[in-house]
Amino acid sequence: MVVAVWGAPEKCELAPYVAALGKLLSPPPPGASGSFALSAPGALEIFVSKAALKPEASSTVVTTMSFPDEVTAVRGLLASGVAERAIRNSGEATTRDSLVKAIQSFRKGDGSYAFRNEWRFLVSRV
Repeated sequence: MVVAVWGAPEKCELAPYVAALGKLLSPPPPGASGSFALSAPGALEIFVSKAALKPEASSTVVTTMSFPDEVTAVRGLLASGVAERAIRNSGEATTRDSLVKAIQSFRKGDGSYAFRNEWRFLVSRV
């Protein structure tokens, strides 16, 4: 089994997007962990071990999500599961406005957007 999670929040340029959408969701249950809880070194390994899996190999990968313009960036980022939940909870206009504000600092001179993000992958076996 392969598990993928966000990397370190300071290495994820979409962290402001995640935070903006988080404010539009219903409050999490008491004690719930955040979006980056499994990003800390060793956290993902402990998590899969508790599920009776044996961690075998892990890696960190950096990717860049690029969009040619704001319309395309917003459309793509609104397609995530968490964005869909934010829309159901807070409405599409509010979610769209929050997303646009959260990504503005990543707008390039030509109007495009690019987000470098770190991801952690862990391979485990039963």
